[in-house]
Amino acid sequence: MGEDRTDAWPSWLRPLRPERPRRRRLRAGIVAEARDELGRRERQAVLDVASEWTRRILPLAAAVTLAFGWAAVRGAPEPPATEPIAAERLVDPDSAGALPGILVNRPEPSTDRVLQSVVYER
Repeated sequence: MGEDRTDAWPSWLRPLRPERPRRRRLRAGIVAEARDELGRRERQAVLDVASEWTRRILPLAAAVTLAFGWAAVRGAPEPPATEPIAAERLVDPDSAGALPGILVNRPEPSTDRVLQSVVYER
């Protein structure tokens, strides 16, 4: 980069070759302009590599997720069997499998009792 290569230029083109200080300024300007473009290209190259890896790894990640999900479902203990409630139990509380008495044999409070408890309890 620092060597002078005037002999590489054809003789008819040598008068057009810029002087050494001007060549340095030109090179510095070109490097400054190229630095931004090369930085953009480098960032784009990183994104391209990440995108390529994502395309390759995504099916593997999906398969691993499915395998772990399947293992979790297969390894979970089976819930205890619950007895289905027959409609007759809900309609006829005197049947053999009746609901507990506390749910069906509670008398509704009368409005008189509510008023007495509110007024006379003070």
